[in-house]
Amino acid sequence: MHIVSVSTGCVPQNVTDRFPTDGSLFSGAGDWWVAYVKPRHEKALAKEMVRFSVPFYLPLICREHRRPDNGKPRKAVVPLFPCYVPFRGEQHRRLLYDTGRVRKILQVVAQDSFVRELRGVDAVLKNSEGARVCSTLPIGSLVRVARGPLKDVQGYLEQVEGQEYLVLGVEMFNRYVMVKVDAKQVVRMDS
Repeated sequence: MHIVSVSTGCVPQNVTDRFPTDGSLFSGAGDWWVAYVKPRHEKALAKEMVRFSVPFYLPLICREHRRPDNGKPRKAVVPLFPCYVPFRGEQHRRLLYDTGRVRKILQVVAQDSFVRELRGVDAVLKNSEGARVCSTLPIGSLVRVARGPLKDVQGYLEQVEGQEYLVLGVEMFNRYVMVKVDAKQVVRMDS
């Protein structure tokens, strides 16, 4: 399993991860679609989506790694889901294709599940430091957080290096977020 430690604290304030920003994004009208974009075009497309008033969600994380040439630490603000930008409203498809950044537009079939997964990822990124990103789903118990800032977020409980983590993500993108959790704060759902 490939795991990268991330931080949400270094994301610059001038980079927009959603539009609209007032909290209505997940409860508004219109079906969700996903723009599959050219590599490294996610943030540029997001800027154009703001300009065109297209509702979208682009979770951004700060990836920390060491430079190969001198070993110094380096931070980069990157999308949690590379090459994917979820947006609302079928009527925006032609406009997004016209930007030249979009390779194809994917229909989200399971709307309720997709919104629940996005809300869970958003809650973790807003309320937790030290989240980790992995590209395969670990096998574990399906749980729901019973209390705290992540209350009602559902995911899988996994143990990595002796620590308990809540693992959740968006299956359509095959990317998942892991965050440390106190096992006493979760209740098992698959029993």
